[in-house]
Amino acid sequence: MTGRLILIRHGESAFNAEDRIAGQMEVPLTEKGLQQARDAGKCLSEIVFDAAFSSTLSRAFNTAVLILENSGCNNHLKNPDGSWNVVQHADILEVHSGEFQGMKKNDPRVSEFRKTSKVSGPGGETVEQITERIKRFYDEQILPLLQQDKTVLVSCHAGTVRAFDLILGIAERAENPFAKRRGVHNGVPMVHEFEDGKLSKSYQITPPVPPAAGPGFIE
Repeated sequence: MTGRLILIRHGESAFNAEDRIAGQMEVPLTEKGLQQARDAGKCLSEIVFDAAFSSTLSRAFNTAVLILENSGCNNHLKNPDGSWNVVQHADILEVHSGEFQGMKKNDPRVSEFRKTSKVSGPGGETVEQITERIKRFYDEQILPLLQQDKTVLVSCHAGTVRAFDLILGIAERAENPFAKRRGVHNGVPMVHEFEDGKLSKSYQITPPVPPAAGPGFIE
């Protein structure tokens, strides 16, 4: 038996589309982001989840709901009232970017600060801080399930996924939190398989690419 952890960054948000820093701000999914979540659910149609988690932000929660709705095989995770049993947890929020939240990523104040800083923004989190809370969530909520060979969905954020990479030993900690790491794309599931609670294999499942333009998409 194998435990599986499926991590996914939420679908495209309004700030993603505008190249803004969302951090822990509440920002909705775009129409494209909603479709990315639906497509992710369809490409996970053979995976039965034992538990589903998201951050407390709607873009992550709604992505998880759309994945479950479109997977076609996870109705056992529905509550008696028909809603989905997605456990929201503050420990897997996006990295807090302090004063930079809401700003354009190419703003000179952002780019100059990030050249030398070890924090995500004035008043924001460090790599150590986000990694500590993600590790707490992993140790308390996820690892016990993986040790029981359960399959778990976690819908979260780019910074959260990168912190998971550090915890799982997929990436090494960089001195600069903005050093180049692997891209974490919206709505693309990453599957981590575990044997006896230890990571054995990781791979990406690529959903179908939506059309370049058309009804229901914001490019």
